[in-house]
Amino acid sequence: MNITTLEIRRLRGDLIQVFKIFKGLDNVQHSDFFTMADTELRGHELKVYKPQVHLDIHEYFFSVRIVNA
Repeated sequence: MNITTLEIRRLRGDLIQVFKIFKGLDNVQHSDFFTMADTELRGHELKVYKPQVHLDIHEYFFSVRIVNA
C-alpha cells in the first residue's frame, strides 16, 4: 500500500515540532528543552547536546530521543 510506518510518522512529527520550537513558531523557549553549544568552534550555532540520562525512563523524553535524529 506504500504508506509510511508509524515509527517514521512519529519521527517526522517530532522533527517538525523541533523546527517549530527553534524558529519561534511555538510559544516555547528552546532552552526549556535543549542544551545548546556554548562555542562556535565547529558546526553551527544551533548544535544541540544530548543530556546524560541515568534512568531508563528518561531515555524516552522528547528532548533526549530527538537529538539522535
